[in-house]
Amino acid sequence: MRDVLFTLSVKKKPFFIVLAMFTVVLVIAGIVLSVVLYKPWYNGKWSGGFSAKDCLSIIKKGEDLKILQISDLHVDHTNGQHDLIWKNLEYLVSKSDIDLTVITGDWTSDADNLPATETLIEVMERCSKPWAVIFGNHDSQGKLSRKDLASLFEKAEHCLFARGPEDLSGVGNYVINVYNHQDPSHLDASLILLDSHTDTNRTLQYEPIYRDQVKWYEKNIVGLSAIYSAQKNNQATVLPSLLFQHIPLKEYETAWNEGKIDTSKHLHGSNNEDVYSPVVNTGLFDKIVAAGSTKGVFCGHDHANDSAVSYQGVLLAYAVQSGICESDPYAQKMKKGGNLITLKEDGTLTISQVFHEFPYEIKE
Repeated sequence: MRDVLFTLSVKKKPFFIVLAMFTVVLVIAGIVLSVVLYKPWYNGKWSGGFSAKDCLSIIKKGEDLKILQISDLHVDHTNGQHDLIWKNLEYLVSKSDIDLTVITGDWTSDADNLPATETLIEVMERCSKPWAVIFGNHDSQGKLSRKDLASLFEKAEHCLFARGPEDLSGVGNYVINVYNHQDPSHLDASLILLDSHTDTNRTLQYEPIYRDQVKWYEKNIVGLSAIYSAQKNNQATVLPSLLFQHIPLKEYETAWNEGKIDTSKHLHGSNNEDVYSPVVNTGLFDKIVAAGSTKGVFCGHDHANDSAVSYQGVLLAYAVQSGICESDPYAQKMKKGGNLITLKEDGTLTISQVFHEFPYEIKE
């Protein structure tokens, strides 16, 4: 009997040791994962308030605000069609009846990122139309940092660009207020432009919108809404706004999946690759829905995606890729162009795709 008991105890002991070791590993993995997914530096350092004087501004040409979104030009070593990309861009901007062009990042990914940035500025300035720009994940991966590139945009005559608060995460978080064409003192809408950062191993893929950026968004919407609601003769009580960033929010994936089921929410386009968003979700979209101000979010980044889907009352739209990516076989097959975004005076938002055709002609 003693021999049997001894044998059983010998068999059980390794099992309990393994179980204990496995439990310890799970606990450690849980702690590490929680730190990876929350990390204090995702909070950022900004703790300021709304400042109306920091907002940039434009005056609409007519009743409706018309914006051309350009994204992912990718003038870099991966392709040999630089001249064609610049020619397409200049033609599209110069021939479009718009109030503003917004370039949502990734105009280059070269180690020497100065030449493409200088040419981008030259082309846009020749069009003599207001334009704004935000960084993609590739633009500052070369010799010049985001701050270095920002100084070039700040000097361009027609470029609406601001670095944003010094202690706010990212470079190029700013607001453009849109004023009425008949009453230039009347605020009609606001555009929020956010830096969605770059690649990082810390989030297993991409950096998220930091939590201080989410707070900055909230405080700007509250402050601008107070100005908006205090004006006379408003046709709406909530400030209409649009948001631009390069990398899509995590909710783009959910929106696309639901849009395939409820096709009434699917406005146009398709997703032909995954939604490459950050692993960490810091809650920006929840704040957008809660505020009720932002009608649409516009991004680039995923070259083979050009869908536009309504999700929880907010339009989540990809850009039409504007450049030529020879390293991306599927994206090569897609038509090139941009998004024509129209925010009507009553707050209604519409979007259409415009494409390059040869010989040169813009088609919606």
